[in-house]
Amino acid sequence: MDIEVYLDTSCPFCYIGKRNLETALKELGEENFNVKYKSFELDNQAEKYPTKSLYEMLAERYQSTEEAIKENNKSLISNAEKVGITLNLDDVIPSNTRDAHRLIKYAAESGREQTLLDALYYAHFTENKNLADHDTLVEVASKNGLEAEKTREMLEDSSLYTEEVIADENYAYVLGIQGVPFFIFNNSHALNGAREPQHYIEAIRQAEAEAK
Repeated sequence: MDIEVYLDTSCPFCYIGKRNLETALKELGEENFNVKYKSFELDNQAEKYPTKSLYEMLAERYQSTEEAIKENNKSLISNAEKVGITLNLDDVIPSNTRDAHRLIKYAAESGREQTLLDALYYAHFTENKNLADHDTLVEVASKNGLEAEKTREMLEDSSLYTEEVIADENYAYVLGIQGVPFFIFNNSHALNGAREPQHYIEAIRQAEAEAK
């Protein structure tokens, strides 16, 4: 079965949802599924080197306070911990994710997109590295099977893989996707949000039943 996952590297819910989907697939037999990761930039106008913190930006966006945002995120941090994810949100750098998405497309050509995606999430949310910074992206890529020099050359040529990223996002809009993570099972059944593993299992079984 084909599974398409629309996500952003700046999205903690995507990180959790991806982890729980993987738990579900292990239970069902990973060899039976072909997971494809699709790009969805939550803020394609974000700066590469932002001067405001994540909490400052969210407080402005939702006309709230940093304290209220932090309080609301406590449950998110707790849910992440339950699946082995550490979210250090206080020091997250809310930078532009376009180049990170391009890098994932590049890694997909050698079958390393899942490993790279996990490493990018860890670098962003746990180590609080800037995923718009090319040095950071090259470092993460080189530690996960990609050649550093070729990766840097790719990143410095903004024309490479940009069309693929935009194509994913345009198709997401056609499908009516307004937020991520968003999962499509066998092109027939969709599920949004970071769900528990059992919910993904149920969605997969429904998609299998519809296929029959």
